[in-house]
Amino acid sequence: MTEDAPDPFRGIFHFSSATVTFLTYMVSKNYKRRNYNLCKNTLSFTRNELKYLAAACMLIDHIAAAFVPTLSVAGSWMHFFGRFTGPLMVYFIVEGYIHTHSLKRYIARMGLFAVISWPCYSFFATGHLSTEFGVIYTLFLGILAIWAYDKFPLFRNFKPLDTIWKWTIITALFVLSSFGDWAYIDVLVPLGLYILKDKKHRIFIVYGVAQIYYLLTSPHWFSLGFLVPAFLLTFCYNGKSGRQSRFN
Repeated sequence: MTEDAPDPFRGIFHFSSATVTFLTYMVSKNYKRRNYNLCKNTLSFTRNELKYLAAACMLIDHIAAAFVPTLSVAGSWMHFFGRFTGPLMVYFIVEGYIHTHSLKRYIARMGLFAVISWPCYSFFATGHLSTEFGVIYTLFLGILAIWAYDKFPLFRNFKPLDTIWKWTIITALFVLSSFGDWAYIDVLVPLGLYILKDKKHRIFIVYGVAQIYYLLTSPHWFSLGFLVPAFLLTFCYNGKSGRQSRFN
């Protein structure tokens, strides 16, 4: 757990988060989709390349958490790059939900990896087996929240009651996420991306709001790294899957 920034800096962080969110939305608004790949000949990423980037950034973040003081120059920069991981993972988890051929198998695999990763993260975070769960667990809850929103019509003939039922399940998943890494945010962000899946600027809308929340809860400059993937996904992601292997 990182220590809080001094109180005089909180206003600066909150103002900067709002400014960054507004500017990124305006940038996205002024470009049509065919012009989004500004990195066309320099930084054009496939889906697999962005997944590898997310894995590398996670490794960097964990090395920093284990061996480097959080607020040192090296530690801050390592955590800045580490903040790329969550948004990239969330985006492709949602894409997987939308495009999978077998939703039940997809959810089952996520649940299996959440269980497998639990003791590893628990020992890393606390030094013993505990109720601390890793990010895969929280992303699994995020997928369940989308599933509840999308596929749980218990009261088909009475929409108000059906809405209450769905959001009760989502609220329960939100509460359960408190035991995991990236609590709350990895439930709300994938759900937001799915609900707004037909909106042109959904990445900047959802990630912008999440960035403000994240800076409120972790007021350090390196928290701004959370928004960088919004640029990568919007301007540099070419939509291709990339080279296939047995691992992707």
